[in-house]
Amino acid sequence: MAALLLAALTLPLVGSASSQDSQNWTHDGEMLKFFQAATRIRELHPDQPPLREIAGEALAGYLASLDAYSRYLDAETYARFRASQQATYAGIGLELGADAEGHIYFIPYPGSPAAEAGLREGQRLLRVDGTEVRGKALFELPALIRGEPGTTVTLDLRNPDGEEERVTIERRSFTAPTLILENYRGIPWMRLFTFTSDTPAEMRRALNRMGADDQLLLDLRGTPGGSMFGAIDAARLFLRPDDVIATVRTGGDTKTYKARGAPAFPTLQIFLLIDERTASAAELFAAALVGNRRALSVGARTLGKGKTQQVVELLDGAAMLLTDGEILSPEGYAIEGLGVEPHLPLVGARPDLAAHLLAIEMMLKAATEEGDGVERDE
Repeated sequence: MAALLLAALTLPLVGSASSQDSQNWTHDGEMLKFFQAATRIRELHPDQPPLREIAGEALAGYLASLDAYSRYLDAETYARFRASQQATYAGIGLELGADAEGHIYFIPYPGSPAAEAGLREGQRLLRVDGTEVRGKALFELPALIRGEPGTTVTLDLRNPDGEEERVTIERRSFTAPTLILENYRGIPWMRLFTFTSDTPAEMRRALNRMGADDQLLLDLRGTPGGSMFGAIDAARLFLRPDDVIATVRTGGDTKTYKARGAPAFPTLQIFLLIDERTASAAELFAAALVGNRRALSVGARTLGKGKTQQVVELLDGAAMLLTDGEILSPEGYAIEGLGVEPHLPLVGARPDLAAHLLAIEMMLKAATEEGDGVERDE
């Protein structure tokens, strides 16, 4: 469940309003105009709404108009989120993501309370204890799901056939891995649930333990993102020194991240499995390997979520989830809205792992070593 909290790309960056900010508004004509309007609304409207409510609604509306990811979190919502991060709170072991229409999907971790309750990929999350989740920022959802160990949470789900079901699950402490590595038909298959600061070390240990040195199926289908820096460091395991991983462009700054040092797995032939729910930090990772010709991608175009966010705390306990930058691929294109195109597109409704492997085998059979699109250091 801990990995769920990293669904936004660079979520842990937190700022707060300074005392200087709180004084400057009195000398700003536009801010004084807003205060005048808010005061008159409070005085003249029959409901006499409080200034906090007027300011909050104005911020919520403006942030929502900026882009698809910026949000206003009132003090109560933000307090619930902060409380849900306490060590005494527990979850059910879900990694959450959102598709292009705002539907919430999930991946249950193996052995988690969610998996034991029968939750499975392909279902959508509709409500948590009666609260609708569609359209909510992923940042808000942990506070709805997490709680004291031993308490329960009720989820309303929609199955792929359109039928709804309701499941009640007991919360308990659960350490979620960021990945699993198994042998699938003689080929190492790595399923990545999310990217965290632990992911690069977990990848290295898992691949060394299995002795994977030939081919790897690296499955990013449905991976909603995670830590941007975790994805950058994971890409460094496979890229050559000075290969460009990504460029982050903010309002007044541009920073390029590159591989450094010898790659841990220079000869591994990588096949990336991607789909329309591969998002955010997972897209950064995929673009880095594809853009540097270190992987062949198979599946469907990724979501195209290439923005970074930070949390800005406000004076009254509220907060803003604010978009502050965009991610560029090694080739220099913005991932936002474009995503990563697969070398080998697969059609149909969510083709399974066997279909991906069959397509790869057919492609390799027809391809020459020179034209296979993957570079490996000899």
